[in-house]
Amino acid sequence: MFCLSAVGEHPLLLLIGLPGSGKSTFAAQLTQQDQQYRLISTDRIREALFGSEATQGDWMRIWHEIQRQFKAAIAHSQPGSACIVIYDATNARRRDRRKLILLARHCGFTHITGVWFDTPLDVCLERNRKRDRQVPDEIILQMHRRLLGGPPDLSDGLDELIIHRNQ
Repeated sequence: MFCLSAVGEHPLLLLIGLPGSGKSTFAAQLTQQDQQYRLISTDRIREALFGSEATQGDWMRIWHEIQRQFKAAIAHSQPGSACIVIYDATNARRRDRRKLILLARHCGFTHITGVWFDTPLDVCLERNRKRDRQVPDEIILQMHRRLLGGPPDLSDGLDELIIHRNQ
């Protein structure tokens, strides 16, 4: 769990990691355990916009929906209430992370914590193969190269970075 007094009035948990790294499982556990967490997920957005989370669709439509949900989360939070927004996406590319962090700050998030699921590539690939909706291996390998080339860092605009290593 995360201490709200330490993270400010409008905290955001920015999940970072490969498909199969454990991001969505972590987000589901937090949201099921505690009502203070609100989930914004690109998979859920794709499902709502295009009928399937596997459909990549028009990124600008997805981006506008992320922005709408960020603004709604801030607008619906009550002063003094405990609400932490979780943004669940791969966030593998540094440039895209930085753009997302700027958007989040513009929308009113005051403390952004990156949670990097630094799961071994072979574990992610194996978990992916066991899923109903699989991401092609070459896409996961491409994301892995991007994460290695530009790993999450406070210089991305994060206030805090937690590295979650799991096997």
